[in-house]
Amino acid sequence: KVRTEVIHNISVLNAITQTGLEAYKFGRVTSIPTWQDNYRPTSFYDILKENQKINAHTLFLLDIGLELEDAISYLVKVSTDRGEGAFTKKTLCVACSCLGTKKQKIKFATAEKLARIKFNKPISLIVPSHLHFVEEAYLKRFKF
Repeated sequence: KVRTEVIHNISVLNAITQTGLEAYKFGRVTSIPTWQDNYRPTSFYDILKENQKINAHTLFLLDIGLELEDAISYLVKVSTDRGEGAFTKKTLCVACSCLGTKKQKIKFATAEKLARIKFNKPISLIVPSHLHFVEEAYLKRFKF
């Protein structure tokens, strides 16, 4: 026997299929930056809404210093402030950290539940669109 190991390319875009979500169903990818007192961009939320319109999964890349709990609170705040329901505490999400490494962690749950889990960095958050039955079955492996 020959021991083999898949080593993904350096991009999270290659390793994201570890979640079981189909790569071609992802829409635009966006980043969530850490908010500052005088800098609170919300364009990441606009991209979520655009992706939802075309039934595409949304991949958020979290700023390297940003905790998942904070990213989720930003999404909830923007959605609430705008009076929209594109993202709530009950939104089903996939949280990932250290994809493609031995420390990889993937969890599937509501945003509220995921916010209570500690993830090593780098962290990504996915808001899935309508799930294919194969994607749904695969995600059950990561249900929290």
